[in-house]
Amino acid sequence: MAEILIVTDKPSGAQAIQRIVDRAYSVIVLPMSEITNAAIERAPAIIFTFSELGQNEIQQIRLVTTAEVRRCKCLFAIASKADRGRIVQAESLGVRRTIFPEDGLDAIYAALSEISIEDYRRLLDGFSPDLRDAFLSVSRMLEGVAGSLRRVKPLQLGLMIPCIDMLSNVIAREGVGEWMKAVNVHHNQTCRHSIAVAGYAVAFGEALGLVAEDIRLLAMAGLLHDIGKMLVPASLLDKMGRLDKGEVAVIAEHPTLGARILERQGGIDPLVIEAVRSHHEYLDGSGYPKKLSGSAISPLTRMVTIADIFCALIEKRSYKEALDPRAAIALMSEMDDKLDQSLLAVFRTAALDTAFARSREPDFARRKPKEAILAKGLHPIEVRTAAQGTPVRASVRSY
Repeated sequence: MAEILIVTDKPSGAQAIQRIVDRAYSVIVLPMSEITNAAIERAPAIIFTFSELGQNEIQQIRLVTTAEVRRCKCLFAIASKADRGRIVQAESLGVRRTIFPEDGLDAIYAALSEISIEDYRRLLDGFSPDLRDAFLSVSRMLEGVAGSLRRVKPLQLGLMIPCIDMLSNVIAREGVGEWMKAVNVHHNQTCRHSIAVAGYAVAFGEALGLVAEDIRLLAMAGLLHDIGKMLVPASLLDKMGRLDKGEVAVIAEHPTLGARILERQGGIDPLVIEAVRSHHEYLDGSGYPKKLSGSAISPLTRMVTIADIFCALIEKRSYKEALDPRAAIALMSEMDDKLDQSLLAVFRTAALDTAFARSREPDFARRKPKEAILAKGLHPIEVRTAAQGTPVRASVRSY
């Protein structure tokens, strides 16, 4: 994950701003003398914080802010709004935004979010307007959810269905491969992963010919499945090397924590909440948090689990390299007793044919209505089998 760069003359003096930013982003603190062009280009945002500014520091900051692309992602952290001299100095150095630790989380995260959205617009310049708008809308929505969690306020989910419909229509028109090219520019690993899982979940639903109601459930569960991780420090999620037992236990709480958040929120489909709680459960009972098995795991959850594992395998993380998609599918095929192999066989088509779904009706919400399957707790493959004349269980909704 790209790291927010905090540039300072005294690392001890940057601790206040570092503690705030570190709750949502990976952070690296460096003295000005150690800044490299590579670090500047890689960082999604650069925060300058100095107790004293000498001529040498002023010249180096001006070098950083000379290019428009760099200037757009620079912020100056100033200890007090009363320090008018430092505010004017920051503006004269080409730093357009100033932040004040005394303003707390909301103001600082809002400034960083604004920088991210501007950067995404620039990075997505070659994509279609529909895809760019869908990606920016979904990103804003997830960042709003994260902000509400940090402030311990009700989640702002009013725009989720419009965002999901935009996402689904883009995948129907342009394919999940094009969506993933856009997703990979996202700075935050948890949000990037959630947007990827939602995209593949939608393509999965397309491959099964599901109706809009079911595809919305898949997309919502994909976007929210890791909501519990939004309260885990980014420094822990992005830690290099092995986690100790305590750290593993903290991260393993995220499915239960996420389900509790959504239950308190209210108005969320119970199937989605169950998928959030159980997306690390396996059919053989070896998963967590409840060691569910077999029919206790809903078809929706099984599908989200498949999309989640696939995305985790093909993503590069701080502690591992990315797997090739075909190698990821091959590895998942060996998880014989853990994953629903009949569903995985369909997912393989959606995952490996990155242009999949272009031939289908572009506006999925306008297709001729058919009966919902996942929303009733039914298994798509079993329903298809029943339609061909083979008996099928009425429902696997025993959870």
